[in-house]
Amino acid sequence: MPIHAESELYEPIKNYFESQGYTVQAEVKGCDVVAVRSDALLVIEMKRQFNLKLVMQAIQRQCVCSSVYMAFPVTKSISGRRRINEIKALAKRLHLGLILVHERPSGLLVEVALVPDFQVFRVNVKAQKAFLKELFSREHSVNTGGVSKTKIITAHKERAVAMGAYLKVHGPQSIEQISNYMNLTKQVVGTDLRMNHYGWYKREARGIYAFNDEFEEEFRKFGDLVGFYATRAADYSQP
Repeated sequence: MPIHAESELYEPIKNYFESQGYTVQAEVKGCDVVAVRSDALLVIEMKRQFNLKLVMQAIQRQCVCSSVYMAFPVTKSISGRRRINEIKALAKRLHLGLILVHERPSGLLVEVALVPDFQVFRVNVKAQKAFLKELFSREHSVNTGGVSKTKIITAHKERAVAMGAYLKVHGPQSIEQISNYMNLTKQVVGTDLRMNHYGWYKREARGIYAFNDEFEEEFRKFGDLVGFYATRAADYSQP
């Protein structure tokens, strides 16, 4: 069955790297897929077919990560060994890795055809810092890599859902109680509550906030993420 969208590549690639001990996140600061474990960090850019745009995007990602892979399905136009070897030679010259996705009767098979040579690139420190902050601030994987025209759950939005779920489960809480639960400083929590980007919080008294039921329907649109954090909040007991 032909692959019609980049996002169809995400699940098999995610499953492959999770089986290798990685934690996988999608759509992190423009990167389709990011995989991390104690000894490695890598970025994967995906396309429905091998093309110049994929190569250019992969090169751009080297400003935040040294291990960058290009991933695409093996179509009839590149299925020959000679063509694959030509692509591998190009990737090797650019210090890029290569992931081939093969269509099989049983499903999509992921093959890491080339591991990128270690190379120290001149990184964009500001971009790398923002990239790593976004990556390590996420706790739950809900995005799908390779999507377009779809809202991405950023670390900031995930934090907002976590706080909203906590207030919904436990009722009005002080900034100190919320910061203890979230493991964040009172300054960060206080700023989030006052800015109230999504309208999910309401001020009950000085320093006391509750969930704003007027935005219940909007909040519930985050489905699985709300369920994840509601369960966590329910299991939490106040110190």
